[in-house]
Amino acid sequence: GALVACSSSDPGGAASRRPSTQASREPRAEPMPHQDCVTGGEIATRDVNGDGQVDMRTQTSGGRPVCRETDANFDGRVDIYRWYDASGHTVRVEDDYDFDGRIDVVATFQNDVVVSDILDTNFDGRTDTWRTYQNGHLTELRRDSNADGQVATWERFDAEGRVTYAAVDANHDGT
Repeated sequence: GALVACSSSDPGGAASRRPSTQASREPRAEPMPHQDCVTGGEIATRDVNGDGQVDMRTQTSGGRPVCRETDANFDGRVDIYRWYDASGHTVRVEDDYDFDGRIDVVATFQNDVVVSDILDTNFDGRTDTWRTYQNGHLTELRRDSNADGQVATWERFDAEGRVTYAAVDANHDGT
């Protein structure tokens, strides 16, 4: 595959600029995952816009939130699912950005800080972008840019968000 490096700050040479994992361990496109959220038990509801319809449902346990479903555009369908740990910190969020009823982004968190997410950027119902974060800042992005189900572009970022590495799999061999 074609390899393009964009950093003079990488002292390790070409070998260290290669993608951090081998092609066999790269993520592959899959249907966007979804976990059931409000499934029963203690449920609190809220009408945010005063139209008489429930816009938020929160499942609680012992008075603490476990999961919340939100209809962000008030069309009667859940657009955002959010899960909480025992301390009340967000641990997972699923978003339907284009309001078509399908999840487009699934993000995972530690102590309310995003650590990774997967996206469906072309809205076909399958993962095509995988991002990793450190201290809430994007550090690595992998993307299936040609819809063949495997990673075709890689990017790495420094703490200021500048691209330090970019590569493209021009011959579609997975590397």
